[in-house]
Amino acid sequence: MINDYWEQVNNIFNGLNAEQIEAISAMLFSITLFYCATSIATAYFGDRLIIYFKLEEKYPWLSRLIKYRRTIQDYSIGFSLFIICFLAGYVFFCKIFSIKISLITSPFFSIKEN
Repeated sequence: MINDYWEQVNNIFNGLNAEQIEAISAMLFSITLFYCATSIATAYFGDRLIIYFKLEEKYPWLSRLIKYRRTIQDYSIGFSLFIICFLAGYVFFCKIFSIKISLITSPFFSIKEN
């Protein structure tokens, strides 16, 4: 089942030229950056709301869950920052060395230059 799906994706990418693959890569980068930024913002503002409404003081039985939430979100924020830095470095590397992103992001697909 996964192999069939992979073959379908491979066939789709084989039909695209370099500019189209580069556009798809840029869209995926943008979506990933948006997701990571949203994740960081929701973690920050969620914690601010917990502090503002003093939920730990009002509901002591919730304090343990809030502490677990904070530790998980610390890891989530760290991972999101890592992904943002990685993608920024990746794009920066490609711009400095004038490498087309599509040539790096699609090592498993053959690219047809038109």
